[in-house]
Amino acid sequence: MKKYILAIDQGTTSTRAILFDNMQNVVKTAQKEVKVYFPEVSWVVQDANEIWLSVLAVIAEIFEDGSVSPDEISSIGISNQRETTIIWNKKTGLPVSKAIVWQSRQSADLVDKYKAMGVEPLIKEKTGLILDPYFSATKIRWILDRCENTDDLLFGTVDSWLLWKMTLGEIHATDVSNASRTLLFNIHTLEWDDELLEIFDIDRASFKRSIFIAQNDCASGTSDSINAKLGNLAENTDDINNFDAAVSRVSEQRKNYTRKSKVNNGRLNVIKEELSRCNEIIDKKSAVIDGYRKQTDRLEEKKKSLNWLEAEKDRVAETI
Repeated sequence: MKKYILAIDQGTTSTRAILFDNMQNVVKTAQKEVKVYFPEVSWVVQDANEIWLSVLAVIAEIFEDGSVSPDEISSIGISNQRETTIIWNKKTGLPVSKAIVWQSRQSADLVDKYKAMGVEPLIKEKTGLILDPYFSATKIRWILDRCENTDDLLFGTVDSWLLWKMTLGEIHATDVSNASRTLLFNIHTLEWDDELLEIFDIDRASFKRSIFIAQNDCASGTSDSINAKLGNLAENTDDINNFDAAVSRVSEQRKNYTRKSKVNNGRLNVIKEELSRCNEIIDKKSAVIDGYRKQTDRLEEKKKSLNWLEAEKDRVAETI
């Protein structure tokens, strides 16, 4: 009998996994920080692979002591930072750029361009949102404008990226709460909107496997649909073994990382010792320089005294 629900909370600064039993009691928790980068003023980006590895790390920690196994998980729920934009190659599984975080303003110039085109009223009517760098569409366009080859690319908010990675590329999906924050989703028809995609010059193929398009597959387009798909995957022994293998790999990677960290810490300590010795030398040199300065000051004082004595001597000579 499946006994647990695994909740993954992927936030901007950390990823958390929480394991609940069937009575909604918290059984285990794990958390890992995620780096945020600020390459330029008002730019905020993250590494999508680091986000994914943070998810694997907290999942591995949940299963690490062996008291719970993956085949005891009845469903997985994902909560995530919403407008953050990731584009990856579906053949390599690798992101084509840094993920542009929701609060980043690096696509502000594009927003000004689209506002000048007069499309904001249409966008607001279809999406309920204003035209702003906060939302995903201009972030997507910003990334695509810097890609030499746009073949085989998929777009997703963080939930889509994690689902795609967790299901080994089998599921490229999202839910309405995430899709509605992209400026590309029609909140009246509950579908990706062709007119909006055309405005931003974005290929619909990047969205073709979204749950909103495959209505015959996941009709409701809700988080329940995602859980149902993950639940079905969990029933498949091969998928469980794949997941077990992934968890084992991450556990081993964590051990390797710990070993490397110890080595790196040793090197860091050597560097710290060198810096400490350099600082001691600098302090000694500074003390010598200070001594010279004091001697110079004393000589200046003596020079002033001698000048005064010479002046007095000349004055007395004139008097005589």
